[in-house]
Amino acid sequence: MLNQGRASGASIEHPHMQLVALGFTPPQVEALLGRFAAAGRDLVADAFEAARAGSFLVADDSAVTWCPPASSTPFVMRVALPYARQRFDLATDAEIGVLTSALQDALTRLRALLGEVAYNVVVHTAPRGDPRPFHWWVDIVPRVSVYGGFELGPAFGSTREIPSPRPRCSVMLRAIPT
Repeated sequence: MLNQGRASGASIEHPHMQLVALGFTPPQVEALLGRFAAAGRDLVADAFEAARAGSFLVADDSAVTWCPPASSTPFVMRVALPYARQRFDLATDAEIGVLTSALQDALTRLRALLGEVAYNVVVHTAPRGDPRPFHWWVDIVPRVSVYGGFELGPAFGSTREIPSPRPRCSVMLRAIPT
């Protein structure tokens, strides 16, 4: 993960990456793996198609970038390769190059629209040795929302958007020339 800016949880001023290895599979990852296995198909590819069919697509090139319609904060972008494997660590140098270009494009759009906003970049990947189907992706999560007690207490985030509804996020981001 990458933490950029104080509001992202960064404890030091310069941008830095963190790699975390756990001796267990977190419940959220376990739930995602179960959803992929139960579906019997590539759920990330399904999300590409839904983004293409709706107004959530930001960029569609060698990597696909879209705004997930049910994100917990405004302007979240998801970046994925159409042909990715289960795990990020299995990506080739060429795939990493494609991902890097897509991330640079997405961050350029984000800065042009919101200025120097704090954000996190998080890689979602399957655990090593898990045979269940999965498709890794990367989320860019701008820190533009402040959560109050209501959003934190019931264990779900507010999906309110400031200044606009979710479909407009992708429209605004897509309109920025890169």
